[in-house]
Amino acid sequence: MTGLSVGSRVGQSRAQGFVGRVTGSLLVGMAGILAISGSSLAQDSRALSIRADSQEANANTGVVTAVGNVTVSYPAEQVTARSQRLTYYTREQRIVLEGGVSISQEQNQLQAETVTYLVEQGTISAEPAAGQQVETIYVFPDTSVVPE
Repeated sequence: MTGLSVGSRVGQSRAQGFVGRVTGSLLVGMAGILAISGSSLAQDSRALSIRADSQEANANTGVVTAVGNVTVSYPAEQVTARSQRLTYYTREQRIVLEGGVSISQEQNQLQAETVTYLVEQGTISAEPAAGQQVETIYVFPDTSVVPE
């Protein structure tokens, strides 16, 4: 894994490693997986599971929305994302997580108020709540241990 490079603005990060895979993973079957959490497919480690108080997809606008206690789980990459709202704009290839966003993969974490992922560019913008900052914790692999 590679780390994150932090942009010049406070609260903006550009994904190079785990966060890029985290949010990129949200794309995998987003529209088709909205209601699988109770099925055997959701138990498959390659499946993306989205849980929320409510979910909807609008074929006319190309917008997929999950609202209220949103949890996205992608076991294949050990990724979990939580927010109060997830909106996927399929035509623009843009995913927006809003409201107390927390994304984790193994020990790595990103916390912000809003996270926007531009799929085609492979970039993330993380914005803080008013008066706060975006927090990223990246645990570097231990390279001091030599395998026998």
